[in-house]
Amino acid sequence: MPRSRRRPRASALTVLTVLFPLALAAAGCSAAPSDGVRAEPVPTPTAGTVVGLRLPIGAYLPTDTERALSEYLRGLLVRDCVRRHGASFMDPAVTGGAAPPAAYDPLNMARRYGVGDMETARRYGYRVDPAHRAARVDGTSGAAAPARTAEERGLLTGVADRRPGQPSASGERPRFGGRPVPDGGCYGEADRALLNDGSRAGAFGGTVNVIERQGYERSRRDPRVREAFTRWSACMKAKGHHYADPLGAAGDTARWRPDATQEAGPDERATAVADMECKRDVNLLGVWFAVESEYENTAMAGRAAELETVRRQLEAERGRLRELAAGRP
Repeated sequence: MPRSRRRPRASALTVLTVLFPLALAAAGCSAAPSDGVRAEPVPTPTAGTVVGLRLPIGAYLPTDTERALSEYLRGLLVRDCVRRHGASFMDPAVTGGAAPPAAYDPLNMARRYGVGDMETARRYGYRVDPAHRAARVDGTSGAAAPARTAEERGLLTGVADRRPGQPSASGERPRFGGRPVPDGGCYGEADRALLNDGSRAGAFGGTVNVIERQGYERSRRDPRVREAFTRWSACMKAKGHHYADPLGAAGDTARWRPDATQEAGPDERATAVADMECKRDVNLLGVWFAVESEYENTAMAGRAAELETVRRQLEAERGRLRELAAGRP
């Protein structure tokens, strides 16, 4: 599913990484796509869960370990910059010293095809595991930043006369304590130290993002996936649930969230369990994943030069992370 965006905070290393007759599963999905795009065949896995499934484009996104280290180091770099300018405040979104949230799912695999694993369905229905609710898809916490003075905002962002998301009125580089702040503020200084700028542009707003989003939308329209939906829907109907596809079941907010309650009721959990049972019975997850992978592989082959640029930038960032980590406790 499309992912929300917020203020750029880090690179691809910190940010930014779904039936067909069962007789065809062993042979893979090789039917021609419906929109004229030629997709490379991908063997269809037998998948009762999304755990362990990694889309091809994920090779151009960070591992959990890389992202955690980059986020941690970025926080320390921003903290150092703030202290160097004689400031005592700290932005909780970038404070170093604690590992970032464990949940890091830049491609939203946990919810990409609706509910994605049986344990989640049994315990939480169509809701997110409470342990992960505070972790956003891009790896940042959902907590609002505290109010800052114009001078403090200028130190962090490099633009004193705006709030995040608002254009600068003067365009002048701000000062803090009578001294000019770094270009881009302490955020910009940290990103430059981590070599973040190149892959962030290539991965989180450009080539990688386009390939990911287009592959998902094309796979939803593909006749193989539509056939999977039909078989899944028939299975659900036999269990007493009437939905055309898994996204409709997961997105039935009028039924599952009529009020502000955070806990799933027994009906929601039972429906989510039936959803996963039907996905397993018709191998919907395996088929959808294989079809989407085909579209991604085809798009990646056509944009190999752009992706090579992203890959080189990621490698440079990894090397820089190792250098910075070696000098830190």
